[in-house]
Amino acid sequence: MKRTALLLAALLTASAARADDGKQMYGKKCLACHGADGAGDKPLGRKVHAPDLRATALGQEAIEKVIAEGRGKMLPYGEKLTPEQIREIAAYVKGGFK
Repeated sequence: MKRTALLLAALLTASAARADDGKQMYGKKCLACHGADGAGDKPLGRKVHAPDLRATALGQEAIEKVIAEGRGKMLPYGEKLTPEQIREIAAYVKGGFK
């Protein structure tokens, strides 16, 4: 029982750390265009027609693909970020920026 509780606590801590990492990476790579809440209403975001990420119907994998390969005027980040970092950002976006 104690072992199960420790494993659960470790998993929850790791999950929270990944969310923090996703938020941090979003802040470094996405914030300038998409804004803190994903609205896409920052001056640069308006200029390049950044979508409102709060209303995206894309799933986790599709968001990861857009981050990795780019879309429209968004540059690809597949060679600048690790697959894990891309997953963390996508999870942060899909999780409602929480």
